[in-house]
Amino acid sequence: MIDEPALIGHILEGKYRIEKWLAQGGMGAVYLAIHVGTGRPVALKVIFPYFLDKEEFVERFRREARALGLLRHPNIVDVTDFGFCQFADVRLGYLVMEYLDGVSLSDVLKEEKKLKDRWVVDILEQICLGIDRAHTRGIVHRDLKPDNIWLEPNDRGGYTVKVLDFGIAHLILSQPSTGDDDRTTLELTGPDSPSPGNRLPRDLALAGDNGSSRPLDLTEPGKVLGTPHYMSPEQCLGRPVDETSDVYSIGVMAYQMLAGELPFDGDRALVVAQQVETNPVSLGEKRPDLPKRAVSVVMAALSKEPFKRPRSAVAFATAFRARMEGGSFLIRHALNLYGDHFPTFIRISLAACVPLMFLPVLFLLNLIPGYQGSKIAYVFLAVTSLIWLLGYMGAQILSMAVFVPVVAQLLKERERDVRLEAAFKAVKKRLPVFLAASFRFTFLAFSVEFCALTGLIAALILLQGPPPGYDLQLTPAKLVLMALVGVLSLFGFLTGLPKVVNGCLYSAVIVMEGLSGKALWARSRDLVRRSPRAVIKVFLFCALPFMTPGLVRYLWELHRMSGAYWKGGIPVLTTTPIALLFLLYVTVYVFYILIIPILAVTMALLYFKLRRMNGTPIQTVLEPYEREFMRISEWRSRAQGGLTFR
Repeated sequence: MIDEPALIGHILEGKYRIEKWLAQGGMGAVYLAIHVGTGRPVALKVIFPYFLDKEEFVERFRREARALGLLRHPNIVDVTDFGFCQFADVRLGYLVMEYLDGVSLSDVLKEEKKLKDRWVVDILEQICLGIDRAHTRGIVHRDLKPDNIWLEPNDRGGYTVKVLDFGIAHLILSQPSTGDDDRTTLELTGPDSPSPGNRLPRDLALAGDNGSSRPLDLTEPGKVLGTPHYMSPEQCLGRPVDETSDVYSIGVMAYQMLAGELPFDGDRALVVAQQVETNPVSLGEKRPDLPKRAVSVVMAALSKEPFKRPRSAVAFATAFRARMEGGSFLIRHALNLYGDHFPTFIRISLAACVPLMFLPVLFLLNLIPGYQGSKIAYVFLAVTSLIWLLGYMGAQILSMAVFVPVVAQLLKERERDVRLEAAFKAVKKRLPVFLAASFRFTFLAFSVEFCALTGLIAALILLQGPPPGYDLQLTPAKLVLMALVGVLSLFGFLTGLPKVVNGCLYSAVIVMEGLSGKALWARSRDLVRRSPRAVIKVFLFCALPFMTPGLVRYLWELHRMSGAYWKGGIPVLTTTPIALLFLLYVTVYVFYILIIPILAVTMALLYFKLRRMNGTPIQTVLEPYEREFMRISEWRSRAQGGLTFR
């Protein structure tokens, strides 16, 4: 065995001058080296000579080193070279990797214990992106832990996460043993054990109760890689592992970063046994302030059964981020987008609200002497109501429907201006579906609002009596009828409001998924049920401004009904001059034009959040719309194509 200082100052292969020792892992020691030709610092990992005595390992090392060299991703450390050389009378193998500034995640956790939630989301997302790229190449890490996660400053106030020691751990797990050293190997037996001849260190084994499945602690340097605190149960048992084993390790790191402690701790043998047999304490008990749905994602990643874990690393990161982003975050995000793209959003809002701007003009007719109570008044009332309904539907279609693809573009192409032609193209193609769905949703929303106002009026009459000036004798029969109207209104409100909430995402579902009919409303209901609390918070934020014009109209009708205050001193703007009320009416609609973009963008972001909550990446969500309505730039296709080999 070569000791640490022996290589310092020597030049390997005539290319790499060893400067100093950095660290030691399960397969070898890592040194800082200088590439003689370019003077560039590199991290050089020297493989322990013990492994190179086995030709099967050497051949597999060649194949894996080449595979790792082709594995290029911003969140994976680059492997730039590998080879074999003689040092004194010892044969050495080495890997050359990019040298990284910064610290490991384990260094951070030693001091900080717990990390900020938003930073945890960012770190996990970068880890999972790198891991997912490797999984698509058929490489499983098998030794994910904070020591192998590197944080490199990016000079923008954040850190680029790099996964180290990628794809190396399974080299040893798959190597046949000659069996000539019974002191250091132990044959695994049983139906779930590796193929005959595969052996693991005896002095690191913990026998199970029946001897058929033996949990293993694979941590001793120079032997089999793996740290029991972060190993999946199947890896502890020596069973074959797949991508979900890495997801388990990521879940352990997520638990540690959020709770400030590991799911299991103690000596190696105890931890291995706990990984196999014991369920960890729920993260929700350690962090009751975390969203329950986010906690469920982490705990699902820590499931003993692989099939119960998130199906991929990127699915885990996507679902975790979506569930950590509550309704308040969506509103803040919408406000930021609104400020960044104010001119574009206002143009869309003005176009959507053009029909509604005629309503204040019709309102002026109330100022004409002798107009109120005339036949023409009823005609104009019918026309006004029709224009209100059509204008409201048009505003919904042009705002909610157009803003969904606009937000989709902003999420996909942040470096480009919004292309409205693609958004209007999507609305135009699906206009019949929009008209039918908007009519249904608008009718339902107005019905709920009508029930609420009718119930309120009935309650006021029962409690305060009829308005002054109205000869309304409240006989017992009328009181019973009024109470019945109030109860029916309350029933209609309570049964209709959930339907309105469940259908609030219909515009986004039509644009992004092209559904219609019963499938459309079922899909919207399914998305809403993924996070009812966030939906209700966003719905209330969006519904109150939409109801404001109706409330002003309601106050105006009460103004016409009565010339004084209700009994009990409840003011109804009865003494307000009509001109001032008209000014308020116009002000409300100006406010309406300004607020529509915020509400529409918030609802669009809510839709994308709910889609991501089940682990669907945003790229997958946007792909059908992008393929159908957006022209992909040639430069973007080249940029996203990556390097290919023929």
